[in-house]
Amino acid sequence: SDDLVTSGNVRANGKITVSGKLENSGAVETSKNISVAGNIKNDGRIAANEDLTGKNAENNGNIYVKNLEVNNLKNTGKVEGVDLKTDDITNSGDITAIGKISGGNIDNSGKLLANDTIDAKNIKNATSSSKIAAGKGIIGERIENSGTFATNGNIKAASSLVNNGTVDGKGIDVAGAEFTNSGKINGENIKANVSSTKNDGFIYSGN
Repeated sequence: SDDLVTSGNVRANGKITVSGKLENSGAVETSKNISVAGNIKNDGRIAANEDLTGKNAENNGNIYVKNLEVNNLKNTGKVEGVDLKTDDITNSGDITAIGKISGGNIDNSGKLLANDTIDAKNIKNATSSSKIAAGKGIIGERIENSGTFATNGNIKAASSLVNNGTVDGKGIDVAGAEFTNSGKINGENIKANVSSTKNDGFIYSGN
């Protein structure tokens, strides 16, 4: 079959290529790439020293790879890598990138961490316990935060920032339609060039 469905151990020194789907509840490990033409469903452990690529990925287990590139990622488990590239991320687990996380829409109710940058279109940090953090900056069009949203760099929202939680950034730059704050915003430099501003929370600015 073109599909790889396993509950045992698959270990390879070379590249693993699946021309169908990959369903794993055991362990799939290689020192090279894992390339999947179809969807990936993981309830076990997937580990690759290089890249994992596929169509859509649903992870309830552990994925440890260098780079992950899929269309849609739905994660309730743990994903660790250097760079993560997706169209959409729905996360209620833990996602950690040593490098960058880039995508279309991010809907986070877990932990989403990048040492470098997070760059997406719409970023939603959905619950009071959810956390999004990046070492060097967070860029989005629409940012909606109900939890902890933090970076040592700058936060840029091209169309709107709606905050009910805590936002920490060096510089915070909001343009477009809306800047609404009912939580806490901390920044050395805060710029808002928007058509609608509403603040019934706290804004602390160095300037």
